[in-house]
Parts: sequence; C-alpha cells; structure tokens
Amino acid sequence: MAGILNSKTRVIDFIITEQGREQAANGELQIKYATFSDRDTFYSKDLDGVAAAADGRIFFEASGRAQDLIVVETTPQGTMKPFRTADFDLDGTNVVTGSFSYADSASSTLLTGSQYSSLSEKIVDNVTKNFTDQMIIGQTDPFADSTDFLINQENVTFEITDSSPIEQGKIKEASISSIESLFQDKRLSHLPNYKYLPPRNPPMLGEGTGRLLGRYVNLSQANHMTLQALQEDLKGKPWVDINFTDTSRDNNIVIQPFEFRHEGIQKLSIIDFGEFPDEDPASPGKRVFFLGKVMEDHFGSSTFVNMFTVILD
Repeated sequence: MAGILNSKTRVIDFIITEQGREQAANGELQIKYATFSDRDTFYSKDLDGVAAAADGRIFFEASGRAQDLIVVETTPQGTMKPFRTADFDLDGTNVVTGSFSYADSASSTLLTGSQYSSLSEKIVDNVTKNFTDQMIIGQTDPFADSTDFLINQENVTFEITDSSPIEQGKIKEASISSIESLFQDKRLSHLPNYKYLPPRNPPMLGEGTGRLLGRYVNLSQANHMTLQALQEDLKGKPWVDINFTDTSRDNNIVIQPFEFRHEGIQKLSIIDFGEFPDEDPASPGKRVFFLGKVMEDHFGSSTFVNMFTVILD
C-alpha cells in the first residue's frame, strides 16, 4: 500500500492479491482486519532531528510481492494453491527451491522423497517469515508482562500401535466411499448449509411453512454439539497438553497445519466446530477445531477424514 497525505487531500492506493481477486469473484472476500506497514517508506530528519514531513515527496504506486500472502490457501479438494516464500515455491503437493528466475530456471530444484521431511522445518519457517516480512507497524503493550510467544514444548510425537489411537477390535480400515460425506458429517452439522433441509412446497395462505414434498430420510450422523459429548468421543485417545508460557494479552494466533510425506506436502483442512462455554472463571469457553483431509469418494462426494482434534482453552 502507498499513500500521500497532506493537509488538503488523503490518497490511499492499494491492490488486492491474486487470491483476494479470486475470492472477490466468488463473492467470498471478507475484509476483517487492517494493518499498516512502513516497509516501503524511508525516513529523513529535519534540522531538529525530528522526522521530516513526507507530504512533498513522490511515492511509487502500490505494488504487490509474493510475501503479501501469509496464509497458504487450498482448493476445495485440499491441494495447495501457489504460494511463494523467500526460498521455496509451493504448488499443489510440490515444493520447488532455488532460483525462480525464468532466465535461470535450471537452478531451481523440485524436492523429492526424504527432502520433504528433512526440509520441513525450514519450509514452515519460510511460510511464517512471509508474515514478519510485512514489517507491520505496532507498539509495545505497556501493561503486558512480556511480548514473547513461547510454548512449553515444541515437539510432540504420537505413536500408532495396534491399540492406539484405534482400539483393538474396532474398524481400522475403511473405504472412502463408505465414510459419511461432508453433508452427513456431524462435525459440520452446526453450519446452516449442512443441516437437514428436506424440500417443501411454498406455504399456502395462512400457513407458516409449506408442506413437505415427500418423505426424505435424514442420513446425517447424530448431531452432538455439546462439549461433554465430544470429550466422551475422545476418551481413551492419545492426547497432549501444550501451554502458552509467554504470549500477549490478546493471544491472537494463526494455525497452519501441514503434512510432509515422501510424495509431497499437503496442508490439512480445518473445521471450526465452534466455541463451547465451560465453568472456568479464568478462561471461559473452549474453541474446538478438527484437522484432517478432504477426499473425494467414488460417487464424487467430498469426505472429511479427521486426524486431530484441537481444543483451545
């Protein structure tokens, strides 16, 4: 973003990223937050050592950079849209590293096999660096004890055995076509677009609702929107408790889960299950998220395969 400000006019020039234009075309663009950066601004001081007024300078038009994207977007099928960092280029399930110049394309390298796992930490750091490269203007909270962000453990390992996380005697293998689709999944049953809505005739004069067109069986899973029912489903599953030992008072965080395999990289899909009240006076309410993959069955329907359940307290 570039701007020219003086006492008579206020001019703000801004551009929308490629993914932002795609969202606007689909009617999905939502502007919720605004930040300001001085990344492309230079400062000069006057004779008193104070920053000189910038109203007499000429500024370039706003221009976009690859680092303007800070969240890796995915298609409805779960594959990553093109995303570029300082050292890597992510697209689909592939990652390319090296020079991205068209004149020097031979110096770029497509990662294969174990390279995905060995470079996973560096790739994640590069994705995070896109955010810090924004050079967002901020200020220190005078009432905060700390401005750091630390957690009590950085590495967590879950082991898969014959009895965990799936108990012995339970189904351990299933066809995608036999698993409930998104429109039948209880994890989405709280959203209006996924509720059971049998078609009705238009209401007649004096009727509140129209009559049903027919008898349609509700094939969706039973809706369990209570925190207690969710905790009952998770009973016996392996879990780990991660504490934020140092964070801001607002505790605003961004979570981007990735899976690294020999076949490539994939960003996991997230279902926001909502916030549930609890009786904790220090931190009322728990926010629940489901992490997993969206796959397509033999009927062409999308199915969500849940891998992790994250509860933020």
